[in-house]
Parts: sequence; C-alpha cells; structure tokens
Amino acid sequence: WYQRRVRKQWYQRRVRGANLRFTVVRHPFSRIISHQRKVMNYPKQIYAQRGLWVEDAVLDGRTNSSWDLKLTQKYKDEYTSYVLELKYPEPFHQPFSKENPYLNPPYPTVPELVDFIMKHRDKDDNGQNGHWRPTLEWCDICQNELDIIIQLEEEPMELFYLLKHTGLWEHRQSFLEKHNSSSNKSAGRKEIEKYRAQLNQKQINFLNNMYAADLEMFGYDPI
Repeated sequence: WYQRRVRKQWYQRRVRGANLRFTVVRHPFSRIISHQRKVMNYPKQIYAQRGLWVEDAVLDGRTNSSWDLKLTQKYKDEYTSYVLELKYPEPFHQPFSKENPYLNPPYPTVPELVDFIMKHRDKDDNGQNGHWRPTLEWCDICQNELDIIIQLEEEPMELFYLLKHTGLWEHRQSFLEKHNSSSNKSAGRKEIEKYRAQLNQKQINFLNNMYAADLEMFGYDPI
C-alpha cells in the first residue's frame, strides 16, 4: 500500500510537468570493495563466484614460484575441496594444511582483486564484469540531462535533498529504513581510505586511469 501511494504521488507530479531526473552513484573503488566484501562475509559466494574471478585471483596472487609441482598441486586440490564443501558439505572431511596460502584467507583480498582486474582488463569477459566495469561503458548516463547526482557515500544528507525536491520528504524515514536494512552497504569514505592504503602505486594509477571519466562525471577525487 505504501509503495503504491508513493508511486501515485510521483506520477501526479509528473503529470503536472514537474519532472526531475536524478541518479544515485557511488565511488568506483567502493564498488570493488563491496564485491570483495561479499565473498569475505558470505562464504557461499566463494563457491558461487569461483569460476568468475575468485579462484584465479587467489591462485595468481599467492602461488610461489619456489614451490615444487607436488606441493603446488596439493594446495590447489585442498582449495578446490574447500570450495566444493561450501556447497556440498563433506561428512568425512579431511583437515586441510594449516599453512596452505590459498586458504588464508580463502577469498581474495582487495589488492588481489585489483590485480585480477588489471590482468583481464580489455582482454576477456572477466575484465568487463559489471561490478568493476566503468559506468561510462555500460550505462547511458551521458545521454540524460540529470538534475541531481547523489553520492551514496553522502547519505543521508543527499537523500534528504532529493526527497525535498521530489515532494517525498514526509516519507524520509521509510527511505532510511530501506537503505539501512541492507547487509552489504556501500563502502564509506573511511573504508575507501582503509583499502586504498593497501594498494601499491601501480594499482592506484591503474584504477584512476580506468575510472577517470566516472570520477570526473560524478565529482569524486582520484583514488
């Protein structure tokens, strides 16, 4: 009922010619952090996204050239068993090697994810994943004359600004409750700074170059 009421009020304003075009954006690096955080917080996502990026990112980032073939294969087999058991628990589980780098942790870190993106960018479909692909490449945002661009990191103040201009101010509490119910919120500025400190200069330069248009369009500072 509530949603129908809000849509009705919005429709009535459109009929009166009070159209307002807006979009909600977030810092490009925040999108990468949120995607990594998903596999970190929800182990089953490691299985779900294993073939897309998780396994390659872990193996590429941690394989040591000094290992012999037997040890390398052992670690890989253990990692495969771990991932499969996330989906199909094994009743007679055999303990994994405590020193296995692929399992400590069993998900890619943010720097390892960035390395994966660097490796696949402009080379194959893995480099075009929508979770880290620049907005300019998959969204027709440049074809719209937007009145308001809201930065997700600045909620709730920018959300309040939008609600005031759309005549939905009386519903602000419901909008806040909807956003705050998310278990995978967008990374805020402090979290972005925390993960930025984990990157090397080559990674930072790569991200700033890849997201140059997004950063400029949405008013963000370089990473």
